[in-house]
Amino acid sequence: MEIFLTSLPYGVYRGGLTEYYGFNPANGFADRLEKAWKPDSRVLFIASQPDDYEMVDGICYELKHRLTYAELTFLSITALDHRTSPDIIKDMSIYDAVFLSGGHVPTTNDFYHEIGLKERIRSFDGVLVGISSGSMNSASEVYAQPEMEGESAPDFVRFREGLGLVDISIIPHYQAIKDDILDGKRLFEDITYKDSMGKTFYLLNDGSYVTKEDGRTVIHGTARMLKDGIISVISGTDEEYII
Repeated sequence: MEIFLTSLPYGVYRGGLTEYYGFNPANGFADRLEKAWKPDSRVLFIASQPDDYEMVDGICYELKHRLTYAELTFLSITALDHRTSPDIIKDMSIYDAVFLSGGHVPTTNDFYHEIGLKERIRSFDGVLVGISSGSMNSASEVYAQPEMEGESAPDFVRFREGLGLVDISIIPHYQAIKDDILDGKRLFEDITYKDSMGKTFYLLNDGSYVTKEDGRTVIHGTARMLKDGIISVISGTDEEYII
């Protein structure tokens, strides 16, 4: 399996225009994806919010056009949400590429458990691209950073079982969310820093991503490490950090 866990593989989180039409070329992502891509791929798109059909259809529509602009050919794009039987992933070896959608982390996590994705993904040996919450839920232990009103409460479940594709906990979109306020609290200084005691989180800017190469987990692009309440820069643009 060729794994790409991205903060965001195209576009700009919370809006804005880009100078490219396909996939983000930053830190070699578009080139690496092109190299790994199988012509005329059978693509599976796994929803993050399986009841939000408008969201699923919208992202699939954009994905189709991004692949076309990037000249990454495909035979089909199949979406898995609550309109679809999970039997379509009974044997994931029939797919050449899988995209794990971004969205609400706990909702994504619940859906993955519902469809038994952790067990079923073992039969997959193609290209896997995680997007935001899809990347976060690829970890062995998922850190569900509070993001919606009320989620800063002590009873919100912040650590969950993930797919186990990597052994690091990812927080995406750092450049956009670092100054966020949630429930009257600073998202990082008042919430996430405390949650990092005894833990390690890797904070990715959009355009940065994680791969697994020869058994090594590698971060490409600008990233920070948050450990025991202390944050430090570990890599910059066009740099790599091996974990």
